[in-house]
Amino acid sequence: MKAKQPIENFFEDDKFYDDLGDYLRYAFDAEELEHLVDVPDDFTNTFELTDEQPLFQIDLQELQSLLCERYSGRFPEEYDYNMIDESLRNSVDFHKLNSLIPKAWYRNGEFVTVTKQDLINYFE
Repeated sequence: MKAKQPIENFFEDDKFYDDLGDYLRYAFDAEELEHLVDVPDDFTNTFELTDEQPLFQIDLQELQSLLCERYSGRFPEEYDYNMIDESLRNSVDFHKLNSLIPKAWYRNGEFVTVTKQDLINYFE
């Protein structure tokens, strides 16, 4: 896929960039159009695009499993785990919890090719 402005939140190898300006500053020390004079006319580079996603999402069963595993030594042998289930179900709003989990940018498997003209267009 060819670049479409704006190009934001992408990876070049293992380096993450917020936007094309971030890439230009890092790769070319370019703050203005004149800094691109030495970039070859046939320059291209491919970046992997990202999607913003929660760091994790959790549901009742997963939280119960995590807590029971973490505190397994504290439970009597004949413990009714349904009591934990009921406690969590009545006290945790999983929809709200999941909506408040911080997000990060994760690779999405889509790529974009940037040309020298795309770099020039960034400054125009």
